[in-house]
Amino acid sequence: MHILQSHWFRIPMIAICSVVVATGCIIERGELRGPGYARLEPNNYCPGDTLTASVDFLGTDVCPPDASCASFFPVVSLSSTPAAFPPQSITNYTGSVSFTAPDAEQVSVLFNPDRDSVLIPTAEVRPEGRVFAQRESLDQTRVATRIAMVNRELIHGGMCAGSTPVNSSQPLPGLPQFSPNLRLTDLCNVNSVAVVVTLSGGPDGTTFTQTMSPGQCMNAMPGVPASVENARVVEVRPVSPAPGTRCDSTGTMDNNVPPPPLRTLARMQCR
Repeated sequence: MHILQSHWFRIPMIAICSVVVATGCIIERGELRGPGYARLEPNNYCPGDTLTASVDFLGTDVCPPDASCASFFPVVSLSSTPAAFPPQSITNYTGSVSFTAPDAEQVSVLFNPDRDSVLIPTAEVRPEGRVFAQRESLDQTRVATRIAMVNRELIHGGMCAGSTPVNSSQPLPGLPQFSPNLRLTDLCNVNSVAVVVTLSGGPDGTTFTQTMSPGQCMNAMPGVPASVENARVVEVRPVSPAPGTRCDSTGTMDNNVPPPPLRTLARMQCR
């Protein structure tokens, strides 16, 4: 089907380019970085989540106000399997459709543009005409999967912050890959040394700090507040500095021996 679309749309698009831009146009091919123009988020959803299927042919570009951008808009048809929303279309370089996740193990969304490539006017104008970016717009299918629980080992790399040895904080699984409705149900110290863990990043702004022995998990510890389930960031440091660690306050990297990485195991469930 797209072989025919490519033939029928290539000539009209060039003709429109010539008519809209009286001085002509220059077409330069350039693809979007990352996954392309089609997205379905979150990739892993909880029951009842709102999913968003979106298209974005612009990336970091902006269609200039002096160009007839609408003349070059693609029409992207969207449909889902199983049918989670009525088939819809987006006539623009960007747009989205939001819908409730179906009661299914996974849902796929088909993105079906009406052409094989999209022309985007840029702000650059040369003597021979305006420069247009040409981007591929073939059919794309994006799939999201239902989850119930996530076990994620977090690696807290060691580094020197001036003269202070530190281990990096790590985010807990969240958007766009995972549902925002995942909640932290347990955090375990999987190191061979005792550590101090700080949880933060929840919507209420609270933090919680706990010392944990090797192999210890929070859900078995008394006094852990229920609010930690909303945490989004895990910080960790050893109770005692690792032997041989050395951080030079002068910033001379050759003298630095950063601390070894630490690990925590986060368990999260849909709530």
